[in-house]
This record gives sequence, C-alpha cells and structure tokens, in this order.
Amino acid sequence: MDEPFQHGYEYTEKFLIEESKRVVRDPCKLHFMLEGLVIFYLRYMYSRQDAARNFILMCRKDIELYYRFLNAWCLQRPNEDPPTDPVSFRELTLFYENKGRFWEALDICHAALHYGVRDYTLGGYVTRLTRLEKKLENQLGDN
Repeated sequence: MDEPFQHGYEYTEKFLIEESKRVVRDPCKLHFMLEGLVIFYLRYMYSRQDAARNFILMCRKDIELYYRFLNAWCLQRPNEDPPTDPVSFRELTLFYENKGRFWEALDICHAALHYGVRDYTLGGYVTRLTRLEKKLENQLGDN
C-alpha cells in the first residue's frame, strides 16, 4: 500500500481528513486520527501558511474531545490504561509558549492536569505551569 505522505501536502491532508470523517463515531480512532493530523501540520508548520492555523484547530479539537476518548477507551479496553501523553496537549502548549501566548498555554496545562496527562519532562505539567505563570507575570510587568 502506498504511504499517503509520499504524495505531497494536499493529497495527504485530504486523505487524513477523509479518514477522520470515516471514524468520527469512534472516539478512540478519532483521537488517533486527530493526533495524526496534528503531527502532519506540525511537520509543515514553517513551510505552509495554513499549517499553523490547522495545527491549532486540530489540537484544540482533540483536546475538546479528549474526555470522549477516555470514556470510550475505558469501555473498549477495560483492562488497559489509556495513553497518558497525547501529542495535542504538549505540542499546543509549546506552540503557545513559543509565541508568547501564555494565557492559552496555561489553559492547555490546566486541561492536561485535569485529565491526568503527562509530558514526561522533569516536574511535568505542574512545573510547566509554574514556569508559564512566571513568564506571564514578566510579560504583564513589561507592559
């Protein structure tokens, strides 16, 4: 089977979006498709104008639907723990932090903590939250 990534941006984007539509009723499959789109747009972040906007949209959609993923996972795989490091939380937090959009980054961190998401850095989201609060204080103090 051909890998869709070999066919360029437009083809791959269309393929991933169509696959996402196909699995929209299965929160587990949809979560992983949205993660695929997040990774796809992240790959093109600096070479395509629309990639950053679409990256944000896919991350936010994945985060918005994350509770459905967790519920479905528990029903479909009652003896397995769900993955605890979804891409959307980590990458969107980093994106917002790098853009100086600390309020948005803080919101994502709070959501990650609410869902028990981990980022596998020293101190995890708690330390990241503290660092972002300090950066926001400095930003507000400069204005």
